[in-house]
Amino acid sequence: MSFYNDKDGFLGQEPQVFMGDRTQAKSFGTQWHIYEAANNLQSVMTPHKIALLFLTYIKGPLVNTWVQQQVQWLHEELDRGIHTNDSALSNGVARAFDTKFVDSLHMERA
Repeated sequence: MSFYNDKDGFLGQEPQVFMGDRTQAKSFGTQWHIYEAANNLQSVMTPHKIALLFLTYIKGPLVNTWVQQQVQWLHEELDRGIHTNDSALSNGVARAFDTKFVDSLHMERA
C-alpha cells in the first residue's frame, strides 16, 4: 500500500534531470536529497527501488553508459543474495554518482 494516494503523487518539485554536466552534479544531488526527504522515500520504497528511481533522473548520451553500469551492478547484487531492503544498494549508487560526477569535479578544480 502506498503512502500517497494516486492523485496526490510526490511532494515538491522533482529534481531536474542530470545529463552529465559535472558543474550541475552537486546541485542535482542536493535536489535529489530534498526530494527524497520531503517524500520520506525510505519509508515507502525499498533501497533497491530508491536507487532505480534515482537513476531515472540521470539521462543522456554523456551518462547512459554509467546508468547501465549501475543497473547492472544492482542486478548483480541481487543475484548475489543482497536483499532489496539492504541500504547498501541505494547508498552504493549514490556513492558511485558522487565518485563519478561530484568528486571528480572537485578534483579537476583543485
